[in-house]
Amino acid sequence: MLRLLLSCLVISSVPASAEAQVSLRYNPPVKEGAVIRTEAEIETNQTLTIAGMPLETEANNFATTVSTIGQSTATGGYTAVGEYEVLQADLSLPGGIKVSFNSNNPDDQPANPQAAMIADMLRVMAPAKWQLEMGSDHQVLKAEYVGGPITGISDIFKHDADPERLKERGNNELIRYATDPVEPGDTWTRTEDLDVGSGQTFELEREYTYVGPEEKDDRSLEKVTVKVLSTELQVEDNPALPAKVTESDLEIASSEGTLWYDPEQKMYVETEQKFRVTGSITLSVSGMDLPGELDLTMSQKVKSTVMAP
Repeated sequence: MLRLLLSCLVISSVPASAEAQVSLRYNPPVKEGAVIRTEAEIETNQTLTIAGMPLETEANNFATTVSTIGQSTATGGYTAVGEYEVLQADLSLPGGIKVSFNSNNPDDQPANPQAAMIADMLRVMAPAKWQLEMGSDHQVLKAEYVGGPITGISDIFKHDADPERLKERGNNELIRYATDPVEPGDTWTRTEDLDVGSGQTFELEREYTYVGPEEKDDRSLEKVTVKVLSTELQVEDNPALPAKVTESDLEIASSEGTLWYDPEQKMYVETEQKFRVTGSITLSVSGMDLPGELDLTMSQKVKSTVMAP
């Protein structure tokens, strides 16, 4: 919010304040044939302690997606077709189970059944293409997989293969942007959903602060910092899951992040965020409630660029 000014200074300060304001709206060039390329790396370290026994999980996921802008629509929007250029995952699960998947070598099959189930899901998702119908404000109006729904994966991952997730994730990215012009020190708060798979979502309250212009990698970019203020775990009913979260009381132990907005491409071209969640959680397994403690750290790095047709 703009700082309140003393009435005697209003007249003299208006020109300087207006000049310092910048727009951080999402509005990249979307000419037909343009390509938006995004690299994303997500690292997760989780310890779930049940009955005094720590169950540790580590994950390092990397994906490069390309979205090619298609024809304009009658409503003033446009279409886009997305696909993975690269999809990689390295997982370490409780019990010493390891999963390593690379879309450049997708035929590697783990011996462990649980690991094989995860690898099978990634193998099916890697070649998938999806089509989005966008509004004039870049909101995703409709999402569908090219060639029909995703099949051939475990019921555990049916949620992840639902095209509605594509729509939700696309629109969730947009709400990070400031809707009004800002000046250094201005903040805005957003409630965002972070989908962590299998119908489990962290509802995060994030606060963004505009810092100002800075030089980065020989470019003049607009710097924005972000921190997570609070979180709540939302869980959809998924009968295929062996354990279900029935209660949780979580808080943000630490949080930091930086986003870089490119005034030419009119989008965040680089973001880096990290937060840690701790607190109590109750799992239901075969009708039995098991109280536990969760300690989860998640970090994400994303780089995006628009390539002209």
